[in-house]
Amino acid sequence: MAVLAFALSGQAQAFGASRARPTKKPPPPSAGYDVSYPQCSSTLPASPQFGIVGVNGGKPYAANACLASEYTWAQTATTSTYPRVSFYANTADPGPVLSTHWPSGATTPRACDGTWSVDCSYDYGWNAAADAFAKASAVAGATVTRAGYWWLDVETGNSWADSSQTSNWSAVNTADLQGAAAYLSSQGVGQIGFYSTGYQWGQITGLDASTSPAYFSTSYVNWVPGATTFSDAQARCSSAYSFTGARVQLTQYLQSGFDADYRCP
Repeated sequence: MAVLAFALSGQAQAFGASRARPTKKPPPPSAGYDVSYPQCSSTLPASPQFGIVGVNGGKPYAANACLASEYTWAQTATTSTYPRVSFYANTADPGPVLSTHWPSGATTPRACDGTWSVDCSYDYGWNAAADAFAKASAVAGATVTRAGYWWLDVETGNSWADSSQTSNWSAVNTADLQGAAAYLSSQGVGQIGFYSTGYQWGQITGLDASTSPAYFSTSYVNWVPGATTFSDAQARCSSAYSFTGARVQLTQYLQSGFDADYRCP
């Protein structure tokens, strides 16, 4: 009887093995997402891994009309190892002609005479970041706003100094970004990073991963867009995609019509 049972068991195992189904490829993990004013009328993805909410309406000082509802959505994030809610702010260095917010006569954080100078650009970046921080605080409260990670969105679509306007265009644009990061740092935010590409970073600052100053490469992480698939997003975690020389922490890719974000290992 024992022998028969063993034989039958062996036959059953062999039969089962011959009918085994092929292993299914596991689906990608739940994604983080970033949203802002273009998604105000959209039904946002349920249960994101984490949420990054744009504070502005596409440029500094402009408001995202649905910041409050998007912040509420981000609070439903499922992560326990990353901030559920982070924020990003648009950046620009428009100069005194284009911006009604251009500083003049300021003495802090730097003395500014109202011209398109390094110090005035630094003040503009500082003040624009302060406005973004205040907008987020009005919705989320100062504690949550300070605890979240902050990203500065650096894209050529906004106004920046160029060689046709001033010979030191690279220096003033770089000072603008330095001022924005310095303000957020003064508020003790959890982490600061930049969102851009190598091309856009170069067009705006004249710098790349090897020439960006140490305060960009050692203090502020990178968030890299451009991927079209999850696997492509994973590949862009490589240092080859860093535009400041800093570590790539997030990559962005398209998923179901939204900007999804992968957190690099």
